[in-house]
Amino acid sequence: MRPIVIIIHVGYWSMYLLLIALIFIGLQGPQGTSAWKVLGGSPVGLMAILPNFVSFYGHYLGIFPKFLANKRLMATLLSSILVCAISAVVAFVILSLSQVLNHTIFDHPKEVLMFTTWLMAVAAVHGILALIISGAIAWYDNLKDRETLIEKNFEMEMALIKAQLNPHFLFNTLNNIDILIEKNPAKASAYLNQLSEIMRFMLYETKTEKIPLSKEIRYLNQYIELQKIRNARPDFVQYEVSGALDGVFIAPMTLIPFVENAFKYAEGMRESGAIRISIQYDAPALVFTCQNRHNNTPNPTENGGLGNALVQKRLTLLYPGTHELHLKKNEEWFNVTLRLHQ
Repeated sequence: MRPIVIIIHVGYWSMYLLLIALIFIGLQGPQGTSAWKVLGGSPVGLMAILPNFVSFYGHYLGIFPKFLANKRLMATLLSSILVCAISAVVAFVILSLSQVLNHTIFDHPKEVLMFTTWLMAVAAVHGILALIISGAIAWYDNLKDRETLIEKNFEMEMALIKAQLNPHFLFNTLNNIDILIEKNPAKASAYLNQLSEIMRFMLYETKTEKIPLSKEIRYLNQYIELQKIRNARPDFVQYEVSGALDGVFIAPMTLIPFVENAFKYAEGMRESGAIRISIQYDAPALVFTCQNRHNNTPNPTENGGLGNALVQKRLTLLYPGTHELHLKKNEEWFNVTLRLHQ
């Protein structure tokens, strides 16, 4: 538990104990007993503290994370009533064991009902305060996570720009386009426009939190086409997209790093299907797979390149609990499977 959370809990119970002590001091305690002695060991003190302790942490540790945080309001209400009832039972048990509860205290069932209602109401107050404190801590944590996400996104952008706009890729592409200018000016112009679109995407489209999936795919199309002009065998990469993509959004640069690593580390580029890329949207899940042949080449997390560790951290922040990423390497293939639940 973090220090700030410990301070909040200690402060809460210190204020509560002080309030109860002041009430006992105002009443001068039962039979003149000091307030602190009552709180420390008498059945009345235990009844004032223990049931409410049960209610507070029942709401804090159980109800909030399991129900309220997931917006299950009916389950929150029912479980809260149950916890408050348990707290009232704890109070009755304390009084019974201390032989304070007997037939002379409650002469009528109505009195028992009123006493139980009062105990549950006090427990409910502690439960509500526990939910408020839990919500405040969760809100603060979400705020910190968002700040971390912004920081990671900036780090990701810088890493991606360095990885993508590296001199080798940029100069090789420009050289290939330069060679095409004399042979096929129209094709060279089309490739130059694609390179321009890629640079525009990286510099401007990545600034927003979400972009249409079609834009990310268009970038991949352009990137793959530029890679093809460096290879005499265009079918070395197999690429397919399926599913209804309209209205589907994705965080920018989610799929691109895996594709770029595949091109960087692929072996057998003159063979058919050396790189295989598939994007399939079957509502509500987007499934992305990327495979590349290798010949005992380093994992993309090693020896430079845009490491998968950074990509995984970004996915955790962008899609908490709604993504599945599997990386597998065997003797021939390096496989990436990413499933995003929209």
